[in-house]
Amino acid sequence: MAMPNLWVALGAVGAVGWFLRGGRWQLALCVAVVAPFRAPDAVWLVLPLAVYALAVRDRRRTLPYLAAGLAAGLAQWVVEACTSAGAASPNGCACRAPPGATWACT
Repeated sequence: MAMPNLWVALGAVGAVGWFLRGGRWQLALCVAVVAPFRAPDAVWLVLPLAVYALAVRDRRRTLPYLAAGLAAGLAQWVVEACTSAGAASPNGCACRAPPGATWACT
């Protein structure tokens, strides 16, 4: 049985710990692990860390790693959203939800 709350919590603790210690690729890895389990939780994890990194000059070098980890983790969600309604269009994926319908890719 999958328990995403446990893995999200462990990944969040790891991300905050590596953020405070200055670990760069470890921080990106922890954020990338959290995002496939719960995308909104990953965004809420990155948001206060990014605000703190912007406020404190010494932490600004972690911003690209936060963004990279979030992008890597959310890529799976985007690909799944674009391909779940059928094959992705050759022009790229333009996922949208028309009124009264589910996700559709054109």
